[in-house]
This record gives sequence, structure tokens and C-alpha cells, in this order.
Amino acid sequence: KQWYQRRVAITAGRDMINTECVVPAWLHDIFLGYGDPGEAHYSKMPNKTETIDFNDTFLDAEHLLENFLGMEIKCDAPPEKQVKPFKIRFPEKGAGLEVIPYTLPNPGPYPYNKPKENSVRFTPTQIEAIKAGCNPGLTMVVGPPGTGKTDVAVQVINNIYHNFPNQRALTDTF
Repeated sequence: KQWYQRRVAITAGRDMINTECVVPAWLHDIFLGYGDPGEAHYSKMPNKTETIDFNDTFLDAEHLLENFLGMEIKCDAPPEKQVKPFKIRFPEKGAGLEVIPYTLPNPGPYPYNKPKENSVRFTPTQIEAIKAGCNPGLTMVVGPPGTGKTDVAVQVINNIYHNFPNQRALTDTF
């Protein structure tokens, strides 16, 4: 019986090694130590996400505006409808951005059905990290203790889940 268990483990390991695993060339090169890690930044990726559902990242419309100072912001919704959650469309460089407020579906009649909402007022730097984390490429969030790295990571994972529910995501924290 012990021999059989070893055989099963060896067979499973062999199958995993021989499985075709699609690893993007940019990620493969970075892990092997060649190339420029800066080339893995989302802004240099050919397949950037044009529209991101920021879900509950922004606490309100004012918070959203604070994080995109100096950018041209377009929103076709009337002022009373400019409430979270927001999707943001990022057209090509220099074209500004389009804010699309929307209404979440009703989760149900009971208070425990309501999902927990973000209460962190993210800074522009943190919003840029969240945006980077919701795009293809490698995102590293670093900083001294107390700068909100964990809050940013949680929000990135939440946003990836809502933007790409049928895809896998690799996250590593340490």
C-alpha cells in the first residue's frame, strides 16, 4: 500500500511537470533574472484594461475627484446619480477619463446579505497602485509600516474578483 501511495505521488508530480503552463514571456524573463523589471509595469503592457470597476474603492464622488486632480473627467450621469460604485474608463493617454456610476444589484432583504464596504480613504498613490494591480503586469506595493499596503492589496484582490470573476489571479504577500 505504501508503494502504491508513492507511485501515485510520483505520477502526479510528473504530470504537473509535463503540463503545458502558459507563462507570459515578460513574467518568465523577470523570474529568471533577465530583462528590465520596469517592462512589466502595466503602462508598458500591450493589453491594458480600458475600463476598471473600482467597486467600493472610492468613498464618494469627491474622493474620486481628489484622486485624479488635473485630469479631464467626464461623467454623463446627473449629479444626484454620481454616487459609488464607479467604473472608470481610461482611454488612450491624454484623453482624460470617463466615470460611469452604476447601481449594485439588491443583495437581499437581510442585513447580513449586504457585503462589507471599504472605509479607507485611499490616496492618489494608493489609487495608482490599485489601478496597476487591476491591469496585466507585475505590481509591487512597498513602503514602511503603516502606509496602507495591506489595505491596497485587499482592495486589489476585491477589484480583480469583481472585474475578472472567471479568471485566476496570483497574489503573493510577505
